[in-house]
Amino acid sequence: MSDLILINKTIYSWNSLSCRVANVPVEGVRSIDFSEKRERKQVKGMRKDGTALGKTAGNYTAGKVKVVFLVDTWHKIVKPRLKFLGNGSHGDAFFSIQLQRSEPGQGSMITDILECTIEEVSSPNSEGVEESTVEVTIDALYIEQDNDFLWSRVRSQNV
Repeated sequence: MSDLILINKTIYSWNSLSCRVANVPVEGVRSIDFSEKRERKQVKGMRKDGTALGKTAGNYTAGKVKVVFLVDTWHKIVKPRLKFLGNGSHGDAFFSIQLQRSEPGQGSMITDILECTIEEVSSPNSEGVEESTVEVTIDALYIEQDNDFLWSRVRSQNV
């Protein structure tokens, strides 16, 4: 039995994505890359066989988020919204990014990139026929994927 449930052989792709930045739907996103990690350390003790006693709870880190916007989307939609949230500076705004993957009959998958701030904005320009873009590097505090977490959810609730 296949692990894929497809309608008309359609697999999730870029066309399955919708994006909201600071709760505003945007279509002018060319790419978005993100990662997260939880670094845990093995703890050794006095076991005769040399095996570890366990692992530490670890440190969770959301990696840098890289978004490439079409220049119009950045300057006319995203940047003004962030400027408003940041009381006059898009660099002071705290915001979220939500990605939703959906296909008919397959449900949806939601990724929330939370507590974001702008770290760097660059505008590469070159001769040719390519669209004008703005590359934005974002620092996020954490990422939730389908209400699932890489960090310890139990520890975050002080249980």
